[in-house]
This record gives sequence, C-alpha cells and structure tokens, in this order.
Amino acid sequence: MMGLGMGEPGSELSRHVREVWHHPHPRLDGGAPFLRALRTLVDKRGDISALFPVSEEMVVFLARHRAALDDRVAVVSPSPEVVETFTDKTQSLELARSAGIATDPFAIVHGMDALRTAAAEIGYPLTVRPLAPGLRLLDRKAVILQSAEAFETTFGGWPEGHDRLLVQRFATGPRHNQYFAARNGRLVACVETRILRTNAHDDTGLAVLGETVEHTPALLADTARLVGALDYTGVGVTQFIVSPDGRHHCFLELNPRIGGAHAAPEAAGLRLSRLALALADGADPTEDWRSFAYPAGLTYVWTFGDISGLKRSLADRAIGPVAALGRLCRILADAIRADAHLTWSLRDPLPTVAMFVNGLFRVALPPWGRREAGADRSPADP
Repeated sequence: MMGLGMGEPGSELSRHVREVWHHPHPRLDGGAPFLRALRTLVDKRGDISALFPVSEEMVVFLARHRAALDDRVAVVSPSPEVVETFTDKTQSLELARSAGIATDPFAIVHGMDALRTAAAEIGYPLTVRPLAPGLRLLDRKAVILQSAEAFETTFGGWPEGHDRLLVQRFATGPRHNQYFAARNGRLVACVETRILRTNAHDDTGLAVLGETVEHTPALLADTARLVGALDYTGVGVTQFIVSPDGRHHCFLELNPRIGGAHAAPEAAGLRLSRLALALADGADPTEDWRSFAYPAGLTYVWTFGDISGLKRSLADRAIGPVAALGRLCRILADAIRADAHLTWSLRDPLPTVAMFVNGLFRVALPPWGRREAGADRSPADP
C-alpha cells in the first residue's frame, strides 16, 4: 500500500502499487488529522507491519511523533535522535567537526545584518542554504554568491519563510555520495557515487547524472565516524565535496533516509530498501562493508529532472537557445547510454509517463485500476 497526500506525481500508477491510501497532509493542523487517520488505518488493517517514510518531511514527522503510534508498527527509519541531528544542519555540522571531519567555515544567522556580517567574515565565494527540512531558498536548494555585489543583488532583504539560514564557504569540486546501511553504529554496506551533473545551472541542485566510483578511503572513514557517533541503525547517504585534485574533501550533509537517487546503488547491487526493512525488524545483515563489491563506472540518469532543470534555466535566461539545444542533445544521449534510470522502467513505465505529463504540462492522470484504502477524505486530501 502506498500513501498519497503530499503531491506525489504519478507514483501510484506503478504496477507494484496494489492499494492507495489517501491521507491528510502532515502540515494540516499540526499533523493531528494525519496521525488520527494513520492510527485508524493501522488499527483496521492487521496486515500492516511497517511504515516506510521516503520524503524528508515524512521522515522528520514520524521521528517527532513516533510515540503516538504506541509501537503499533515498525517505522523503517533511523532513531528519532539520529533523524533530528542530521536534519538540523547546525547539529550535523557540529557533530562532524567534533568527530574530526573536515567542514568548511559556517555560521547560522538570524536577520539581514547577521547575514551580511557572516558573509563578510567567511568570505566569497559562499553558499547560503535553508535550515528547515523541505524548505527552499529563493526557489533553490542553495544560493551561491561569488562576490559582495552578487550578495546585494540577490538579497534585497531577509527572505520570507525563514527564521534562520546557513552561511558556508563554497567548496569547489565534484559531489560524492556514499549510500550506506549501518547497524548499531557499524557500517554493513556502502556504495559511492560521483555526481556529474545536477538540475541547476550552478550545480547546487539535485543530481541528474552520476556514476559509481571505487570507495574513497577517507570518505568511507568519515562516514563510519558519523554513524558510529550516534549508534546509527538504518540506511542513509553522506555527501562530501571533493577538491578537483582529489586531495581534500569536506563534509556537506548526511540524509538519514533513502535518497532520491537510491536506484543507483540498487542497480549496483546494494538493496537499500530490503536492508532498511531488515534493520527496522532487528535483523543483523550479513553484508560486510570492508569486502562489499560493486561495479565502478555504472552510470545513472534522472532524465525528467534534467529536462525540467533545462526548462528552468531557459526561463531564468541562465542559458541561451543554442546552448540549450546542445544540452538537450547531451541529456538524450546520456539517457540512451545510461546503465540505470532513477525513475524510468520499461516494465513499469506509467509513473515516469505521469511525471512528464504532470510536471511539464500540468495535466493530472487518474489512478487507473488502483483500489483505495481506508482513510476519510478531508479538504487537504488530493
């Protein structure tokens, strides 16, 4: 069964989804309607033994309200302490620093004067990022500022919807992700990928093209330190920026959940979904990360995100028509050559088709052939 209520574009059309549960959005009235609907569903259905939150917002919500479920079902997620630590950028960076992991200089600021002061003290180039889970800053994941002039042009005032912002020295170089599973603070499996392109013209966005690479020993050691520091049990992904020459790196963040590109490690042989379920059930996986092998050079793409990013770049005039045509050709060529697609499957095409139709043309598709389950509809439901 799959829950719907947070704007998921067409995932309910998958042939693997047998039943759909429409629920209120967790933000509605502090989450009380969602919790009531969830408890009612679990009470009525004796066959539901686990909840598997996927989005960051849902992972954080269930971590904060896990006690309200009264152990009715297992939650396939790390402990609430781990989730709270790593979704709070301040706590995660301070934990990394205390564990001896390199981080670029950073500051947490409240208000325009503090933002301007931190920018001057940290120096340019720098990046400004939102701190609350799920929020975007000026409709972006992060804002890169190359100079004081760029700061004044970008920030005419304090952005609405943010009480705090993270200001950090901008690190140049490719982003490396380590998709891992851990039990009681010990890594049991890990796959490393390198991001080759994102959906934003300034490379701050979501990965749309990447490849698996051999383990970088220093990154693997840092990931092991982080999971050990909080007795981590579950799956997640650590992100690092590696210098162009490969000699230095800095910690970016740890996401205590399956990432958006989890299909890449799955294609490389790391069954993160199954491992997450096993760990939530208390099992001791047999995989040993010291001997875990996977193919390096396996490429993966997210073509929908790539095309959507190109569309946005054109709208923002960050790229001209000729350059856009060249990039579109590269997107299509990469889609043909890729070893793995993050959403597309020839055996299960409808979710991706719906994503393109819904996302690019704003046309909703009906949930053909899916049985709907138990929750009462509310004004917040789709």
